[in-house]
Amino acid sequence: MLGKTKGQGGITLVALVVTIVVLLILAGITIALVFAQNGVVGKAQDAAADSNKGTIADNVQGYIVSQQMEVIQGKTPGTDGNITAGLKTALSAAGISVDETTGSGTITVNADTSVTIAGTITFTLNGQSYDLTVGGYDNGYPNLK
Repeated sequence: MLGKTKGQGGITLVALVVTIVVLLILAGITIALVFAQNGVVGKAQDAAADSNKGTIADNVQGYIVSQQMEVIQGKTPGTDGNITAGLKTALSAAGISVDETTGSGTITVNADTSVTIAGTITFTLNGQSYDLTVGGYDNGYPNLK
């Protein structure tokens, strides 16, 4: 019968090396899944960008709807229907800035409550910028790029 002798306890060197190799492989796979382009970090950044777009679009839409209500009540929103100046003020209260340097973009609420976008308006939230351009108002909701 084989018995345990004094001083021969523990694991073998082969078992230790195999364990270390397995742990290194698992660490490599984990790092790849977290930091790859479609990994956890990449998806979190995409989600943050989508959240910013949604926040801007909701605020723009809310202001446009309020101006459309003004038209329905027989009032003229902004100056000659151009609501861009008031929109800048309303968005700044929500932490959204409108790029002043472009200057070429306007949003107009027409007498029939339709919305016209001319040029490009750049909105910035949390350091990320998004453009609202001509044709960027789909199905009654701002489509930011």
